[in-house]
Amino acid sequence: MVAVAKLMNATLVLPTLDHESFWTDPRGFKDIFDWKHFIRALKDDILVVESLPPKFTHVKPALKAPISWSKARIQSERLGSSVLKYLSPVVPMHCQQQDIYGFYRRQMLASLKKHKVVKFTHTDSGLANNILSSSIQWLRCRAMYLALQYTEEIEELRRALANRLRNNSERYIALHLNTKGYACFYRLQSQSKLIRDRAASETQVQSETLEGEADQWRRMMVPRGAPREAAVFLEAIGYPSATKIYIVAGEIYGHKGLEALCAKYSNIYGHSTLATEEELKPFKRLHNQLAALDYIVALESDVFVYTYDRNMAKAVRGRRIFEGFRKTINPDKSHFVRLIDEMDQELKQKKRDQKHSQDHKIHTFICM
Repeated sequence: MVAVAKLMNATLVLPTLDHESFWTDPRGFKDIFDWKHFIRALKDDILVVESLPPKFTHVKPALKAPISWSKARIQSERLGSSVLKYLSPVVPMHCQQQDIYGFYRRQMLASLKKHKVVKFTHTDSGLANNILSSSIQWLRCRAMYLALQYTEEIEELRRALANRLRNNSERYIALHLNTKGYACFYRLQSQSKLIRDRAASETQVQSETLEGEADQWRRMMVPRGAPREAAVFLEAIGYPSATKIYIVAGEIYGHKGLEALCAKYSNIYGHSTLATEEELKPFKRLHNQLAALDYIVALESDVFVYTYDRNMAKAVRGRRIFEGFRKTINPDKSHFVRLIDEMDQELKQKKRDQKHSQDHKIHTFICM
């Protein structure tokens, strides 16, 4: 939105946070970020105001969705089939002949002049694959990585957690896992078990059909980037069992939780284990502030490893690149999952061979 305001030569009102799409956290921009620093840091680029001026408070804003800075999907018909074309930067169908700058400087600016206030329904902060001038790209980086600073309350707790992790100047890894996928894993596992139980009581043909359905569920429920897979990956690339690991962005749900990771790595931490109850009391049920805390603890880590490429991981990775390409590891998931599957198949086959060998010995002993 900072870049859009720059293109339109418009005044930007402090952003508001979405309280409905993901978390019902009531806290706003000022509760998380140092808003005065945000205004000061951008004063040479755009004018940022704390709230709408009084003369505009009763104006009904025009609701607009910003154009994505990255890609668009345009559907065209060719020989009766749908052909997908990807363009960069993406423009809406009715503006394909004009550039992204023209769209904001002409159409969007005309809307602003007409309605006096424009409210964007969401933002797009992705920097990759953008054909934008270096000055606009630099402004976007400056807004995200220099202008956005956290409140002293969050920074103070961050310093305390980082100091505890770095006891005696020790190093630590920040690990971001697929929390949602792992929580779904157990629901899918239950579904697979129900189908298998049904298969046991059916005829052979029906049983084979149900077994095939159960296999489909099992393939769906592979928890990409779950604790066990993360433990295997970290061990494979050489991190010893004494490595300190900070779990970023929430608890891992499910009846086994972090057991698989803790079995190989005992020094597992999170904000709930590093901070005292008294320290966490001001942040209770305030998920945005806790996410901000995890974000800046991850930024300070010696190595950031992520197995779930969503908003948190992208934000941390982008900031670490901006700060000089600090060490960040993202495993190739397709190859990694294939290797995990092969390893599991080998382990299963080994167990079957051992059982067969054991049964054979018992049978031989009885015969003798």
